[in-house]
Amino acid sequence: MIFRKYLTLNLKTIEKIIHEYDPSLKVLSFHEFPEGIANLNLKIQCKDKDQITLYVIKICNPMFEHWKFTKEYSLLKYLHQFTNIPVPKVLHINGTKQIIPYKYFITEYIPGKSLEELEPHLDPTCLKTIFCELGRYLSELHHITFQKFGGIEPQNGTLTVGPLRDGGYCDGPFTSWKQSILSLYSYYLNKITNITPFSDLVDTCKNYLKTNVHLAKCETPTLIHKNLYEKSNILIHNNHISGLLDFEWAEAAHNEYELAQIRMMLNKLSNQDKTELWHSFLSKYQIPLSPNFENGAQFYMFLELIHFMNVWDFINHKYSSKNQIEIIKDIHQTILNLIN
Repeated sequence: MIFRKYLTLNLKTIEKIIHEYDPSLKVLSFHEFPEGIANLNLKIQCKDKDQITLYVIKICNPMFEHWKFTKEYSLLKYLHQFTNIPVPKVLHINGTKQIIPYKYFITEYIPGKSLEELEPHLDPTCLKTIFCELGRYLSELHHITFQKFGGIEPQNGTLTVGPLRDGGYCDGPFTSWKQSILSLYSYYLNKITNITPFSDLVDTCKNYLKTNVHLAKCETPTLIHKNLYEKSNILIHNNHISGLLDFEWAEAAHNEYELAQIRMMLNKLSNQDKTELWHSFLSKYQIPLSPNFENGAQFYMFLELIHFMNVWDFINHKYSSKNQIEIIKDIHQTILNLIN
Protein backbone atom coordinates (compact mmCIF):
# COMPACT_ATOMS: atom_id res chain seq x y z
CA MET A 1 0.00 0.00 0.00
CA ILE A 2 2.55 2.55 -1.23
CA PHE A 3 0.15 5.50 -1.19
CA ARG A 4 -0.29 5.13 2.61
CA LYS A 5 3.08 6.77 3.36
CA TYR A 6 1.91 9.98 1.65
CA LEU A 7 -1.19 10.24 3.83
CA THR A 8 -1.12 11.95 7.22
CA LEU A 9 -4.02 10.96 9.43
CA ASN A 10 -4.95 12.34 12.83
CA LEU A 11 -8.13 12.83 14.85
CA LYS A 12 -8.70 16.28 13.39
CA THR A 13 -8.59 14.99 9.80
CA ILE A 14 -10.76 11.99 10.59
CA GLU A 15 -13.30 14.23 12.33
CA LYS A 16 -13.52 16.45 9.22
CA ILE A 17 -14.33 13.38 7.16
CA ILE A 18 -16.91 12.11 9.65
CA HIS A 19 -18.52 15.54 9.98
CA GLU A 20 -19.34 15.48 6.28
CA TYR A 21 -21.71 12.62 7.18
CA ASP A 22 -22.87 13.82 10.61
CA PRO A 23 -21.55 17.04 12.21
CA SER A 24 -22.90 16.02 15.63
CA LEU A 25 -20.45 13.10 15.98
CA LYS A 26 -17.30 13.40 18.08
CA VAL A 27 -14.44 11.15 16.96
CA LEU A 28 -12.88 9.35 19.90
CA SER A 29 -10.35 7.11 18.15
CA PHE A 30 -9.43 5.40 14.91
CA HIS A 31 -7.19 2.57 13.79
CA GLU A 32 -6.28 0.78 10.58
CA PHE A 33 -7.56 -2.69 9.80
CA PRO A 34 -4.52 -4.92 9.14
CA GLU A 35 -6.11 -6.97 6.33
CA GLY A 36 -6.09 -4.32 3.59
CA ILE A 37 -3.54 -4.74 0.80
CA ALA A 38 -4.66 -2.39 -1.99
CA ASN A 39 -6.88 0.04 -0.04
CA LEU A 40 -6.82 1.58 3.42
CA ASN A 41 -9.67 0.72 5.81
CA LEU A 42 -10.13 2.61 9.08
CA LYS A 43 -12.29 1.71 12.07
CA ILE A 44 -13.66 4.90 13.62
CA GLN A 45 -15.12 5.16 17.14
CA CYS A 46 -17.52 8.07 17.56
CA LYS A 47 -19.72 9.50 20.31
CA ASP A 48 -23.12 11.06 19.77
CA LYS A 49 -24.46 12.34 23.09
CA ASP A 50 -24.15 9.26 25.31
CA GLN A 51 -24.02 6.68 22.52
CA ILE A 52 -20.85 5.11 21.10
CA THR A 53 -21.06 4.24 17.40
CA LEU A 54 -18.54 2.62 15.08
CA TYR A 55 -17.98 3.43 11.40
CA VAL A 56 -15.57 2.39 8.66
CA ILE A 57 -13.81 4.72 6.24
CA LYS A 58 -12.50 3.03 3.08
CA ILE A 59 -9.81 5.08 1.32
CA CYS A 60 -9.28 4.05 -2.29
CA ASN A 61 -5.86 3.32 -3.73
CA PRO A 62 -5.27 5.98 -6.44
CA MET A 63 -3.93 3.28 -8.76
CA PHE A 64 -7.48 1.92 -9.14
CA GLU A 65 -9.66 4.88 -8.20
CA HIS A 66 -10.81 5.71 -11.75
CA TRP A 67 -12.92 2.55 -11.79
CA LYS A 68 -12.90 0.76 -8.42
CA PHE A 69 -14.21 3.65 -6.31
CA THR A 70 -17.59 4.12 -7.99
CA LYS A 71 -17.92 0.42 -8.73
CA GLU A 72 -17.59 -0.77 -5.14
CA TYR A 73 -19.76 1.75 -3.32
CA SER A 74 -22.47 1.45 -5.98
CA LEU A 75 -22.39 -2.33 -5.83
CA LEU A 76 -22.63 -2.26 -2.02
CA LYS A 77 -25.64 0.08 -2.26
CA TYR A 78 -27.32 -2.20 -4.78
CA LEU A 79 -26.76 -5.38 -2.76
CA HIS A 80 -27.87 -3.70 0.48
CA GLN A 81 -31.10 -2.49 -1.15
CA PHE A 82 -32.09 -5.48 -3.28
CA THR A 83 -30.68 -8.60 -1.56
CA ASN A 84 -30.39 -10.22 1.86
CA ILE A 85 -26.60 -10.52 1.53
CA PRO A 86 -24.96 -8.89 4.59
CA VAL A 87 -22.80 -6.10 3.16
CA PRO A 88 -21.76 -2.79 4.71
CA LYS A 89 -24.31 -0.01 4.33
CA VAL A 90 -22.78 2.98 2.51
CA LEU A 91 -23.46 6.23 4.38
CA HIS A 92 -21.37 8.87 2.63
CA ILE A 93 -19.18 9.20 -0.47
CA ASN A 94 -16.52 11.78 -1.30
CA GLY A 95 -14.46 11.88 -4.48
CA THR A 96 -13.43 15.55 -4.33
CA LYS A 97 -10.01 14.99 -2.64
CA GLN A 98 -10.43 18.22 -0.65
CA ILE A 99 -9.83 16.87 2.87
CA ILE A 100 -7.35 14.15 1.89
CA PRO A 101 -5.86 13.59 -1.58
CA TYR A 102 -7.75 10.33 -2.10
CA LYS A 103 -11.33 9.24 -2.73
CA TYR A 104 -13.17 7.53 0.14
CA PHE A 105 -16.54 6.42 1.42
CA ILE A 106 -18.00 5.83 4.88
CA THR A 107 -19.96 2.72 5.83
CA GLU A 108 -21.61 1.30 8.89
CA TYR A 109 -19.38 -0.96 10.94
CA ILE A 110 -20.30 -4.65 10.82
CA PRO A 111 -19.42 -6.46 14.08
CA GLY A 112 -17.36 -9.61 13.89
CA LYS A 113 -13.97 -11.09 13.27
CA SER A 114 -12.72 -12.58 10.03
CA LEU A 115 -13.04 -16.26 9.25
CA GLU A 116 -9.27 -16.13 8.72
CA GLU A 117 -8.79 -15.27 12.39
CA LEU A 118 -11.54 -17.41 13.90
CA GLU A 119 -11.43 -20.59 11.81
CA PRO A 120 -8.80 -22.48 13.86
CA HIS A 121 -10.96 -21.99 16.97
CA LEU A 122 -14.39 -22.89 15.53
CA ASP A 123 -15.91 -26.31 16.14
CA PRO A 124 -17.20 -28.43 13.20
CA THR A 125 -20.88 -27.68 13.94
CA CYS A 126 -20.27 -23.93 13.83
CA LEU A 127 -18.31 -24.22 10.57
CA LYS A 128 -21.11 -26.25 8.98
CA THR A 129 -23.54 -23.45 9.88
CA ILE A 130 -21.20 -20.85 8.39
CA PHE A 131 -20.81 -22.74 5.11
CA CYS A 132 -24.56 -23.29 4.88
CA GLU A 133 -24.99 -19.52 5.19
CA LEU A 134 -22.24 -18.88 2.66
CA GLY A 135 -23.99 -21.22 0.21
CA ARG A 136 -27.26 -19.33 0.68
CA TYR A 137 -25.68 -15.89 0.20
CA LEU A 138 -23.70 -16.91 -2.89
CA SER A 139 -26.78 -18.54 -4.34
CA GLU A 140 -28.56 -15.19 -4.07
CA LEU A 141 -25.57 -13.34 -5.53
CA HIS A 142 -25.28 -15.76 -8.45
CA HIS A 143 -28.94 -15.35 -9.33
CA ILE A 144 -28.06 -11.82 -10.52
CA THR A 145 -27.37 -12.36 -14.21
CA PHE A 146 -26.21 -10.34 -17.21
CA GLN A 147 -26.03 -10.54 -21.00
CA LYS A 148 -22.24 -10.25 -21.28
CA PHE A 149 -19.06 -11.14 -19.40
CA GLY A 150 -16.84 -8.40 -17.99
CA GLY A 151 -16.50 -5.80 -15.26
CA ILE A 152 -19.41 -4.39 -13.25
CA GLU A 153 -20.33 -0.80 -14.07
CA PRO A 154 -23.14 0.94 -12.13
CA GLN A 155 -25.55 2.98 -14.22
CA ASN A 156 -28.69 4.83 -13.09
CA GLY A 157 -29.08 2.77 -9.91
CA THR A 158 -28.66 -0.59 -11.59
CA LEU A 159 -25.72 -2.81 -12.61
CA THR A 160 -24.40 -3.11 -16.15
CA VAL A 161 -21.40 -4.85 -17.68
CA GLY A 162 -18.46 -2.92 -19.12
CA PRO A 163 -14.79 -3.64 -19.73
CA LEU A 164 -12.90 -6.00 -17.46
CA ARG A 165 -10.15 -4.06 -15.69
CA ASP A 166 -7.07 -4.92 -13.66
CA GLY A 167 -4.15 -2.53 -13.32
CA GLY A 168 -3.17 -1.59 -16.86
CA TYR A 169 -5.54 -4.14 -18.40
CA CYS A 170 -8.86 -3.07 -19.93
CA ASP A 171 -10.78 -5.23 -22.42
CA GLY A 172 -14.33 -6.29 -23.12
CA PRO A 173 -17.13 -6.69 -22.39
CA PHE A 174 -17.26 -10.15 -23.93
CA THR A 175 -20.03 -12.24 -25.45
CA SER A 176 -18.04 -15.42 -24.70
CA TRP A 177 -16.70 -16.64 -21.35
CA LYS A 178 -13.78 -18.35 -23.09
CA GLN A 179 -12.90 -15.11 -24.86
CA SER A 180 -12.93 -13.29 -21.51
CA ILE A 181 -10.58 -15.86 -19.95
CA LEU A 182 -8.12 -15.91 -22.87
CA SER A 183 -7.91 -12.11 -22.90
CA LEU A 184 -7.32 -11.59 -19.16
CA TYR A 185 -5.10 -14.56 -18.39
CA SER A 186 -2.95 -14.12 -21.50
CA TYR A 187 -2.35 -10.58 -20.22
CA TYR A 188 -1.35 -11.98 -16.82
CA LEU A 189 1.03 -14.52 -18.35
CA ASN A 190 2.72 -11.85 -20.46
CA LYS A 191 3.32 -9.85 -17.26
CA ILE A 192 4.60 -12.92 -15.40
CA THR A 193 7.34 -13.24 -18.04
CA ASN A 194 9.06 -10.42 -16.16
CA ILE A 195 8.49 -11.88 -12.67
CA THR A 196 11.64 -13.91 -12.05
CA PRO A 197 10.34 -16.62 -9.65
CA PHE A 198 7.69 -17.79 -12.14
CA SER A 199 9.00 -16.79 -15.57
CA ASP A 200 10.04 -20.38 -16.29
CA LEU A 201 6.37 -21.46 -16.09
CA VAL A 202 5.01 -19.00 -18.65
CA ASP A 203 5.32 -21.05 -21.87
CA THR A 204 3.94 -24.17 -20.19
CA CYS A 205 1.01 -22.21 -18.76
CA LYS A 206 0.24 -20.51 -22.08
CA ASN A 207 0.01 -23.88 -23.83
CA TYR A 208 -2.16 -25.35 -21.07
CA LEU A 209 -4.46 -22.31 -21.13
CA LYS A 210 -5.08 -22.52 -24.88
CA THR A 211 -5.47 -26.30 -24.86
CA ASN A 212 -7.89 -26.47 -21.91
CA VAL A 213 -9.96 -23.28 -22.14
CA HIS A 214 -12.75 -25.47 -23.58
CA LEU A 215 -13.34 -26.67 -19.99
CA ALA A 216 -14.69 -23.20 -19.16
CA LYS A 217 -18.27 -23.72 -20.26
CA CYS A 218 -20.75 -21.00 -19.36
CA GLU A 219 -23.67 -19.46 -21.23
CA THR A 220 -25.10 -17.13 -18.56
CA PRO A 221 -22.87 -14.50 -16.91
CA THR A 222 -23.61 -14.10 -13.19
CA LEU A 223 -22.44 -11.67 -10.54
CA ILE A 224 -19.50 -13.14 -8.60
CA HIS A 225 -17.55 -11.65 -5.70
CA LYS A 226 -14.27 -13.17 -6.97
CA ASN A 227 -12.31 -12.74 -3.74
CA LEU A 228 -13.98 -14.97 -1.16
CA TYR A 229 -11.13 -17.46 -1.16
CA GLU A 230 -9.61 -14.80 1.09
CA LYS A 231 -11.17 -15.76 4.42
CA SER A 232 -10.52 -12.23 5.71
CA ASN A 233 -13.46 -11.08 3.55
CA ILE A 234 -15.95 -13.17 5.55
CA LEU A 235 -16.93 -11.71 8.94
CA ILE A 236 -18.23 -13.97 11.73
CA HIS A 237 -20.21 -12.76 14.74
CA ASN A 238 -21.88 -15.04 17.32
CA ASN A 239 -21.05 -18.08 15.15
CA HIS A 240 -22.85 -16.72 12.07
CA ILE A 241 -21.78 -14.76 9.00
CA SER A 242 -22.28 -11.08 9.80
CA GLY A 243 -20.77 -9.59 6.66
CA LEU A 244 -19.18 -10.16 3.26
CA LEU A 245 -16.57 -7.54 2.38
CA ASP A 246 -14.38 -6.29 -0.46
CA PHE A 247 -16.57 -6.40 -3.58
CA GLU A 248 -14.14 -4.29 -5.61
CA TRP A 249 -13.14 -7.24 -7.82
CA ALA A 250 -16.71 -8.41 -8.51
CA GLU A 251 -17.47 -9.20 -12.14
CA ALA A 252 -19.93 -10.85 -14.51
CA ALA A 253 -18.50 -14.34 -14.90
CA HIS A 254 -19.17 -18.05 -14.44
CA ASN A 255 -20.70 -18.85 -11.05
CA GLU A 256 -18.67 -22.08 -10.91
CA TYR A 257 -15.45 -20.06 -10.99
CA GLU A 258 -16.47 -18.74 -7.57
CA LEU A 259 -17.40 -22.25 -6.39
CA ALA A 260 -13.94 -23.45 -7.40
CA GLN A 261 -12.50 -20.63 -5.27
CA ILE A 262 -14.62 -21.79 -2.32
CA ARG A 263 -13.22 -25.29 -2.80
CA MET A 264 -9.70 -23.85 -2.77
CA MET A 265 -10.51 -21.96 0.42
CA LEU A 266 -11.88 -25.13 2.01
CA ASN A 267 -8.66 -26.96 1.20
CA LYS A 268 -6.75 -24.36 3.25
CA LEU A 269 -8.82 -24.94 6.39
CA SER A 270 -6.99 -26.62 9.25
CA ASN A 271 -8.08 -30.00 10.61
CA GLN A 272 -11.60 -29.92 9.21
CA ASP A 273 -13.74 -32.35 7.24
CA LYS A 274 -13.62 -30.52 3.92
CA THR A 275 -16.07 -32.88 2.23
CA GLU A 276 -18.71 -32.36 4.91
CA LEU A 277 -18.31 -28.56 4.77
CA TRP A 278 -18.58 -28.62 0.96
CA HIS A 279 -21.82 -30.60 1.24
CA SER A 280 -23.08 -28.10 3.83
CA PHE A 281 -22.36 -25.29 1.37
CA LEU A 282 -24.11 -27.07 -1.51
CA SER A 283 -27.14 -27.89 0.65
CA LYS A 284 -28.09 -24.17 0.59
CA TYR A 285 -26.69 -23.29 -2.82
CA GLN A 286 -29.79 -23.33 -5.02
CA ILE A 287 -28.08 -23.51 -8.44
CA PRO A 288 -27.36 -27.04 -9.77
CA LEU A 289 -23.74 -27.81 -10.62
CA SER A 290 -22.98 -28.54 -14.26
CA PRO A 291 -21.92 -32.09 -15.25
CA ASN A 292 -18.56 -30.56 -16.16
CA PHE A 293 -18.02 -29.01 -12.72
CA GLU A 294 -15.05 -31.10 -11.52
CA ASN A 295 -13.00 -30.64 -14.69
CA GLY A 296 -13.94 -26.97 -14.83
CA ALA A 297 -13.00 -26.47 -11.17
CA GLN A 298 -9.52 -27.86 -11.80
CA PHE A 299 -9.07 -25.47 -14.73
CA TYR A 300 -10.29 -22.54 -12.60
CA MET A 301 -7.78 -23.51 -9.92
CA PHE A 302 -5.10 -23.20 -12.61
CA LEU A 303 -6.39 -19.70 -13.44
CA GLU A 304 -6.23 -18.71 -9.78
CA LEU A 305 -2.59 -19.77 -9.66
CA ILE A 306 -1.88 -17.56 -12.69
CA HIS A 307 -3.57 -14.66 -10.90
CA PHE A 308 -1.54 -15.34 -7.75
CA MET A 309 1.72 -15.31 -9.75
CA ASN A 310 0.62 -12.06 -11.40
CA VAL A 311 0.19 -10.25 -8.05
CA TRP A 312 3.24 -11.82 -6.40
CA ASP A 313 5.32 -8.63 -6.43
CA PHE A 314 2.38 -6.83 -4.82
CA ILE A 315 1.84 -9.28 -1.95
CA ASN A 316 5.14 -11.05 -1.26
CA HIS A 317 6.02 -8.57 1.50
CA LYS A 318 3.40 -10.31 3.67
CA TYR A 319 5.60 -13.41 3.90
CA SER A 320 8.95 -14.11 5.49
CA SER A 321 11.88 -14.95 3.20
CA LYS A 322 11.58 -18.60 4.19
CA ASN A 323 7.84 -18.66 3.46
CA GLN A 324 8.41 -16.96 0.11
CA ILE A 325 10.74 -19.75 -0.95
CA GLU A 326 8.23 -22.39 0.17
CA ILE A 327 5.34 -20.66 -1.66
CA ILE A 328 7.31 -20.33 -4.91
CA LYS A 329 8.25 -24.01 -4.73
CA ASP A 330 4.66 -25.00 -3.95
CA ILE A 331 3.28 -22.95 -6.87
CA HIS A 332 5.70 -24.64 -9.26
CA GLN A 333 4.80 -28.09 -8.02
CA THR A 334 1.04 -27.44 -8.03
CA ILE A 335 1.15 -26.09 -11.60
CA LEU A 336 3.13 -29.10 -12.80
CA ASN A 337 0.77 -31.50 -11.01
CA LEU A 338 -2.28 -29.85 -12.59
CA ILE A 339 -0.80 -29.90 -16.06
CA ASN A 340 0.43 -33.47 -15.83
